[in-house]
Amino acid sequence: MQITHSDPPRHGNRSPGIARSGLRFSLALAACILGNVAQVQSSPSEQRAQYEAARAKSIIELQPFRSEQSASLPGSDATVRLISLNPAVNSWFLLQIGKAGAGQQKYYHLENPNPGGQKISLSSGPALKLTGSGGTMTCAPWQDPSALAEAAASRRPFAPICGGRLYLRNRAGGSTLSMARGAPSGGGGQSGGGPAPAALASPGSPQVIAARMGLGLSGTNPGQMTMGAWHPVAGLAGVFASALQPKAISKAVLQGPGSVNALDGVELGSTVYLVAFDLSRYDLGYAVGTQEPGLTWSSRPPASVRARGLPGPDGVGSPAPLVPLGMVSPSLAGRTVATFAGGFKRHHGAFKSGPLAAVNGGSHYGFVEQGAILSKLQPGLSTLFVQNNGQIEMKTWTSSDDKLLPKIRFARQNGVPLIEGGVPGRYVTQWGAGNWSGSAEAKLRTLRAGACMLGKGRQRYLAYAYFPAATPSAMARTFQAYGCQYAMLLDMNAPELTYLALYVNSGGKTYIEHLVPEMAASDRSGGAGVVPKFLGTPDPRDMFYIMRKGR
Repeated sequence: MQITHSDPPRHGNRSPGIARSGLRFSLALAACILGNVAQVQSSPSEQRAQYEAARAKSIIELQPFRSEQSASLPGSDATVRLISLNPAVNSWFLLQIGKAGAGQQKYYHLENPNPGGQKISLSSGPALKLTGSGGTMTCAPWQDPSALAEAAASRRPFAPICGGRLYLRNRAGGSTLSMARGAPSGGGGQSGGGPAPAALASPGSPQVIAARMGLGLSGTNPGQMTMGAWHPVAGLAGVFASALQPKAISKAVLQGPGSVNALDGVELGSTVYLVAFDLSRYDLGYAVGTQEPGLTWSSRPPASVRARGLPGPDGVGSPAPLVPLGMVSPSLAGRTVATFAGGFKRHHGAFKSGPLAAVNGGSHYGFVEQGAILSKLQPGLSTLFVQNNGQIEMKTWTSSDDKLLPKIRFARQNGVPLIEGGVPGRYVTQWGAGNWSGSAEAKLRTLRAGACMLGKGRQRYLAYAYFPAATPSAMARTFQAYGCQYAMLLDMNAPELTYLALYVNSGGKTYIEHLVPEMAASDRSGGAGVVPKFLGTPDPRDMFYIMRKGR
């Protein structure tokens, strides 16, 4: 989508120069000229200073690792500028075209669907140069007839340009991706394997319970699951499901180690559903929603820690000209086996009280997509992140972890730990300090979702858990019973906000399965079938997606 972006006010007596949109680039540090293409690069220290400065800024200035090239368009005083937001990740680019001056330039948000195998640069001409496994090609999508204008007019979330080797991300649009509801029952799955079972009070007497899980499982009768065991999901190797009522957890876990509040009868008897993904088989991605989490201030932190004059805690009030979509790229749809809802929206994603409310502007939850820092990662917060080499980690972020930022592809923070080092986190028993939030009736026990890391070495699993009625204490003891080394809260209060779906191929069709039946209401019906949330259409909320490894 074409986005007109006015130049921010000039700083002091500095001129914005050619196609700078108010960004303070040092041409004295510009390196080489290739034909009519300039490698324009401010120093790392300058870009770091822009990133850290406590002032209003653009989303571009929030990218400390960016690089850019610019060139004049022949026969015109307009320029074209290509910005790589994080060259190490090599996924998101901004293309700026037009004359210098307010309202004269347009931005286009481009995505490289093959970041590991294709490089993007600006060559003489000027033109985009694409080099990689598909060979080398050049294209100038801004020339008449403008492929950029055509792609923007299509209103497709991901509109192909340059022979399909790049996508233009459009702010609005629909999708034609449809699936069949439900899946064949039983068969087609792998047997055995999976994480270790939960620690139960009576481990030698397996208890079969009625389960309202919407996933097709192998090795068990429909509607039945063995308490605490991991059942293979039919048709998806390396994916397992489990069910547990906290009252069945062993006393050694329920009574310690670590401190929690007393569990009431409702949460002790409520059936928790989990899905685990073998990380030797699967990769993890993350996408910010079209609306949430936002970048402005949450109203929760006290006014004393909110810097005046800033539109948000990082000085940024909008992701524009970046285009968040809250859905999986079509280049990854064929590899995607699951999607699940992300974390809190911005309004709830900061602290109202406790130690973390008094520091870092109220400790707003940070997030990174495709190497672009959309909100800074804050120390003290639970963080699920993916490095550029595919390594998936979950930990409490520290200031020293900022050294990882150049190679982080995805990250999402959400509150404080439920489990850290295998035991309940220090704030599990403190509603305010933990920012646990509650139901519409202000009750701590409510529908909640969480994620945890299981296993060690090559046998590592990412587990998602759905709690129909739980406090943070019940969540912590449940994750502890399964042997989670680290666990964090996701979102809460509605099936739509705790959504998880699997996508199973069978007989030439792809079927959609929901963790619990209520989640199906979040999808919509299309002419050819079901249009799945997160996979088939843009969504206002953020989300994670699980993909088979490889291309």
